[in-house]
Amino acid sequence: MGITIKRNGSPESPTSEKKCAFLDNGFCKECNCSRCTGGVIINHETGRARECGCMTEARNIHRITAAGLPDEYTFDSYKTTNEWQRIVKTKARAFVADKGGKWFFIGGQSGGGKTHICSAIVRELIRSGKSIQVFRWADAADRLKGYKNDSDRYDKELRKFLDADILFIDDLFKTKKEVSDADIGLAMQIIDDRYNKHRVTIISTERMLDDIRRAHDFEGEAIASRIMM
Repeated sequence: MGITIKRNGSPESPTSEKKCAFLDNGFCKECNCSRCTGGVIINHETGRARECGCMTEARNIHRITAAGLPDEYTFDSYKTTNEWQRIVKTKARAFVADKGGKWFFIGGQSGGGKTHICSAIVRELIRSGKSIQVFRWADAADRLKGYKNDSDRYDKELRKFLDADILFIDDLFKTKKEVSDADIGLAMQIIDDRYNKHRVTIISTERMLDDIRRAHDFEGEAIASRIMM
């Protein structure tokens, strides 16, 4: 017997159809979790319902899909024809295995598989039960900068990325124009906050750390130093 959940989390009457609870953006998928029914666990003694932990994973999967990260970006599909690729894959697997690992950074030219290996890390971490957000710089940074004149909306949108247990910043500083002071300020705001709160952060970029360090004087040095530590 299935049960559906309203978007505010209050249970409706059981149905014969098994459905997941609605996610915060309205996306819904079939639930195959063995611990719950439709994303919900019922306490049969009290009759109370609570959301199952599998819904965190469902939300994470949707965020990754919505960000456009291909399903085939896994460790198994990451090719290691060169020694540097084998090193990258080994370090990525070690990062996933290290429960205390906080930061993973990979920089280099386009086409080197940076997004691929970072996506593989994120997909492995989905099972951790922690919240995940994907910040694709080319889109998310422009969107956030567009909210600068609406402080409430800016703060609300930014807070999602600051507070996520795990954040993947894809293509840091990838812009159609020169990296602006606003880009540097936004990067510093996100990276400094997550650095101070010891939150897991994964970063891919076409720039090397030395390039970031030399950019924009003090701010570039500050960003690079937080990434390295």
